[in-house]
Amino acid sequence: MKTLVIIKPDATVRNLFEQIITRLLSFPDIHISYLKSYDFLPHPLLREHYKEHEGKPFYDKLIWSMNLGLSFVLVLEGPNAVRRVRELIGATDPQKAAKGTIRGDLRCPESTGPYNLVHASDSWQAAIREMIIWGVVKPEEEKAGLEEIDADPDLALQPIKPWPQEGTRPREGHPHSDQNREGD
Repeated sequence: MKTLVIIKPDATVRNLFEQIITRLLSFPDIHISYLKSYDFLPHPLLREHYKEHEGKPFYDKLIWSMNLGLSFVLVLEGPNAVRRVRELIGATDPQKAAKGTIRGDLRCPESTGPYNLVHASDSWQAAIREMIIWGVVKPEEEKAGLEEIDADPDLALQPIKPWPQEGTRPREGHPHSDQNREGD
């Protein structure tokens, strides 16, 4: 299963990209299959991406905030990726996000509105729609590899534990640990 993630400018201006990527790759069976950086996200794509929020009080600020700095659009792929990534990211409102989640641990105390560090698809249907918008897949390929039902009990997550303190590295044997790196 694939899911679309956007690391937003409020994360990159605070130099949180590496911490967020490290957490997203903490699942041994989830990997990045697509990554593209944007200095500025195209407004037509943003408007299409956030179409369901059009007319809401925060919509204009959301679109505006997405161009305050560098952004990364990526696709993560692995079993139950949509659900597992959403649980790791935490509640949309950073003030309500649990400790141990990306938004809960890395938020600014005064974060409100669109400043929630990262976007992740909330369903496999949304993932397909978003990947088409961002040009990751073509409409005729939209269901290729995405039909997996996002409810495999064998892959259910345990309750989220607090993330290790800053400076910790991926566990030994993880594809991104130092022991598996072949020259930088």
